[in-house]
Amino acid sequence: MINWASFFKYSHTDLTQNKIYTLSTTTQQYITELKTKCDIYVIYSQNDSLYKYIKSTVNQLMRFSPNISVEFIDTDKHILRAQELKQHFAIKGADSLVVSSQNKSHILTKKDIAEIEYIKSIRGIEQNITAYKGEQALIKAVMAVTKNTTPLSIASKPLSYKPLALSTNELSKIRITVLIFMPVAVLFIGLVICFLRKKRLKI
Repeated sequence: MINWASFFKYSHTDLTQNKIYTLSTTTQQYITELKTKCDIYVIYSQNDSLYKYIKSTVNQLMRFSPNISVEFIDTDKHILRAQELKQHFAIKGADSLVVSSQNKSHILTKKDIAEIEYIKSIRGIEQNITAYKGEQALIKAVMAVTKNTTPLSIASKPLSYKPLALSTNELSKIRITVLIFMPVAVLFIGLVICFLRKKRLKI
């Protein structure tokens, strides 16, 4: 059972705790059952502090699903390829993640995948990443382009049912009905059996 609402709302990696980032079991289960081909383009500079986290996430996505393919485009080295993709997907920002499938695409900016504090220093303005949200941002994008919000084998909410509740009066009525009709039914069956026996004797 997957509670997607709580996953998207609360799931993120607090980088200040220096945790090693790994995919959640929720994402692993979803990606494993993905049936549609999906391409991810990482259009980022390798010098960007976010790059290592993004690379780790998309590589793990590929590991859990053969339908996920990833292309890394270093904006400092692969300038022409980066420009080509930015023009094709109408990307306005410098660094972006693109998730594409079935002629649909979803663009993720830095704000989508991380909480960033910008700090002034002697070297200029530096970015301090306080929380990483790349996993849930990527899964949302995959869902959007594949129209695969929740696989059939995964329920977004636990299925519930209500047991049959009968009042005392209702139970009494049922008992009375059974007591009345049971002898009639037995008598009817007995008459049918007697009729069949007589018919056989005549034959």
